[in-house]
Amino acid sequence: MTEDTFHELCGYLQEIEENLGDDSENLYGSIKAFTSSESYDVFLDLMFTEVRRQQQASSAVDAPAAQEMEVAVPEGMGPGQLLAVDYLGMRYELTIPEGCTEGMTFRAAVGA
Repeated sequence: MTEDTFHELCGYLQEIEENLGDDSENLYGSIKAFTSSESYDVFLDLMFTEVRRQQQASSAVDAPAAQEMEVAVPEGMGPGQLLAVDYLGMRYELTIPEGCTEGMTFRAAVGA
């Protein structure tokens, strides 16, 4: 599909929506899903929002209170230093444990 054809299709869908007067068949949701991948940050935000929504829905039933992740120690960092880590759309400040030097990995539990 060419860019011109895509723009024509979007215009056609907008006309349909305007004539129907509502969000028939979740048109806006579909367009948001189609275009979210155009911006990586928007895509990540949408995906992480959905992950958090699903985790919250299941947390009342059976989800653990914390999740464990593996973290690589970056170059120039070592034991006792704080390391900012983004995980599932949340930022965590982790302290690099004793015995871990650059290039090594350690496991860290983060709250849900």
